[in-house]
Amino acid sequence: MAVGFNAVPSFDPADIFWSGLGALADARFRQSLDYVGLDFFPDVFRPIAADQPADAVTAALTAFRHTSLAQAGIPDTVPIRVCENGWPTGPGRTEQRQTAVLDTVIRTIAGLAANLNINGYSLFALRDADSNAEGLFHHFGFLHDDYTPKPAFATYRQLIKELSNSPAVSAR
Repeated sequence: MAVGFNAVPSFDPADIFWSGLGALADARFRQSLDYVGLDFFPDVFRPIAADQPADAVTAALTAFRHTSLAQAGIPDTVPIRVCENGWPTGPGRTEQRQTAVLDTVIRTIAGLAANLNINGYSLFALRDADSNAEGLFHHFGFLHDDYTPKPAFATYRQLIKELSNSPAVSAR
């Protein structure tokens, strides 16, 4: 059984979570960690330019590894797992854009895997909670709530097939 915990990116320079964890954690705690998870949703809660999802993913993961985890004294040998990630559809958020963001985000994570010691990826939601409801939290899935696929579903399947055979990803 792997032992770890999840966190979210902090964009507040005054945030003391990681330095506080570093002050409380001892060598036994750090040695017991099998991973640290990151839950992040580029362009969902903090909008980014349409042409910058790869830059945003790179910045978030690099800062997580080299700033946040470093402040806690968590060594680079402890892998990062992306534990929650996704991009919802809905008003102003097209299914085609979901597909493009998905492709860029997952390819960027796979490209950073070796350098940042990333060893896992988990999608936030495969199926919409309620495709007819208002609000973006109901629309994260790659399937509608009746299980009909959105375009991102085929892309996700292709990425799994392609990247699970990639030497950079499958060697982990």
